[in-house]
Amino acid sequence: MTRKPGTAIVAILDNEPLQALADPAHPKHRELMRLLEAVAQRRRRAEAPSVIVSTAVRLEAGIDRQAPSSALLGKLRVRDEALSSSRTDRAVALRRAAGGAPADAATVQLAEESAPAARVTVYTADLTDMPRLIAALDTASVRVHRV
Repeated sequence: MTRKPGTAIVAILDNEPLQALADPAHPKHRELMRLLEAVAQRRRRAEAPSVIVSTAVRLEAGIDRQAPSSALLGKLRVRDEALSSSRTDRAVALRRAAGGAPADAATVQLAEESAPAARVTVYTADLTDMPRLIAALDTASVRVHRV
């Protein structure tokens, strides 16, 4: 599917990609940096990219945004998306429909919320629960990228 220039691009990080990004010693850190550089290049082409993470995933990953070790997340403009009551209800419904961990359901809920207006890619190491949760969505426009 071809998108118009200016279409929003949303990269959503799951647990391991978030941990890898926050820790320069993580074996997948460089891979994540390359992926986010590709996302950042789209900004230069006016495609309005953003990188987001569910606060449920950040909790699961043990990432404290106030810790000095998390400074890179701020530099890279990784944005937290908090679980509201309605977001939580939708994540619960997805989890009931497809199983998976609570943080995975919260990630897929964010993908679903972003999908109508953006190209959405979920970056994950979980190729079991994440694709199953995404398959439970009403939209086919969410992609999974294994990290």
